[in-house]
Amino acid sequence: MDEGPALIFTFQTQQTKCVRDRTGKIVEGGEDYIETAFWVFAMRRDPTILDPLLAWQVMEIGEIQTQKMMF
Repeated sequence: MDEGPALIFTFQTQQTKCVRDRTGKIVEGGEDYIETAFWVFAMRRDPTILDPLLAWQVMEIGEIQTQKMMF
């Protein structure tokens, strides 16, 4: 599957980030910590798979950047 064009999508989400340790103490972010995350998603169609719904395969997905929302 090293041939053919790839579709690359970029998008952003708003998400909360609250990481806790085993005792329940917040160690990163917070319950009200909202951040904007920027993502990239790459996919390619595999010509050897005949079913058009199954032929698309994810090549890569990754978070590019996050930034805290300011209110």
